[in-house]
Order: sequence, then C-alpha cells, then structure tokens
Amino acid sequence: MFLRAYKICDPKYLHNELNHIQEVFEKHGYTKQFIEKAHTKARKTFYNTKEKNPFLKEGHTLLVIPQSSNNNNYTMKNYLERCQITPVYKNTNTIKKHLVKKTRKQNNKPCIYEIPCRDCNKKYIGESIDINRRKKQHQDSLNKGDVNSALHKHRVNEDHFIQLDGMKSILNVDNVDKRRILEAILIQNVENFNFHTSNCNIDIFTNSILTRNVPSIVRVIDRTSKPP
Repeated sequence: MFLRAYKICDPKYLHNELNHIQEVFEKHGYTKQFIEKAHTKARKTFYNTKEKNPFLKEGHTLLVIPQSSNNNNYTMKNYLERCQITPVYKNTNTIKKHLVKKTRKQNNKPCIYEIPCRDCNKKYIGESIDINRRKKQHQDSLNKGDVNSALHKHRVNEDHFIQLDGMKSILNVDNVDKRRILEAILIQNVENFNFHTSNCNIDIFTNSILTRNVPSIVRVIDRTSKPP
C-alpha cells in the first residue's frame, strides 16, 4: 500500500496518504514498528535508481526444467550457458501433489450413444466419454430451451417428445478417433435429427466402402436403424 501510494499519488497529496495508510493499519492491530519497516522498504524500492541486471540475457532462451539433485551440476549449467540457454527450475514435488488427488469416477466406458424420439423413427447420435454426465447436459439443454441443442430444435419444430430416458450406449469405443469416425458413419447412415454430421468428415466414397465391407459397422447400423 505504501509503494502504491508513492507510485500513484501526486507529491502534494502524498504525505496525507501515507499518514492515512499508517492510521488504518494501526486501527487493524499492526504495530508501529511493523508499519514503519514496511514504509521504509517501500520508500527505498521507489527511490532506488540502481539498474537491475536483467534476468534473461540478451539472445538467451528460457528453459524450464524439473528441480532435482542433478540441477546443481555445474557441467550442465555451463553447457546450457554456452548454448545461450538460461535454465529455470520448477519444483514438481509439491504439497498439493501429495495431499490432493484429482480423480473423476469413471463408471461408464467411452461410447457412441443414441437418443430416440417417441413420435418418429429419428434419433440423435452422439459420442461421449461419460454417458451419464452427457445425459445430464442434454437434460439441462432441454430444460433451458437451448436453441443450440438439436434435441430442443426437433422438439419445437416437430412438436415431438424426446425420450431422454431411452438414451443408451450403442457401442463402446475407447479410442477417440475411432469413436468419432463411427459416430460420423452412423449419422450419415441412420435417420437422425442431428445438427451436424460430427467432428469427423467422412466422404461418400469412404462411407460406401465401410458400410458395405466392414461387418462390425454393418451390424451397428442395422441395429441402430431398427425403430425403438
């Protein structure tokens, strides 16, 4: 606060501002000795005209490396200096790492899923790493009337009822790329009310080869195409 006063205040108001800061902190229980020490430190910092050496030398590159017992190796430091690299050591062994364990409970396998419509044979096709969480997101979109939701748009435009309780996994696929490819193939070959074709574009030629010659894809399409 003292340093801020020195930097911001006009000289004719500075004295009054410094007194005000001291009075406020005395009321909050700080000792005069502590306040004066802070004031002295701020004043020295503000009026210090000594040029500081830049941390990063001109032409050098910054390199962040994990802290370890080998970081004190002068050979490595000298080698980095010759290569115009300035090392910065990051301690990866933190208290948070030992006390906080961030793990999300994964009760569901990554999958491609479908959501049927009660009043027609169209479905919504999607993919997710957590089908239960995705179901809650779809429910929230329907409750809010989200205009960016394909489910809400189909419900409003067709006056149909979305069977969110009928949402189910079609196929479990761990690999994200394979999952998105299969999602795109299903959207192209199954009657649906999706907005978009998916995050993965499959051209007509590739789609025709896959849907004719890959038995597993043929079975999934056949099973998904059947009315609920």
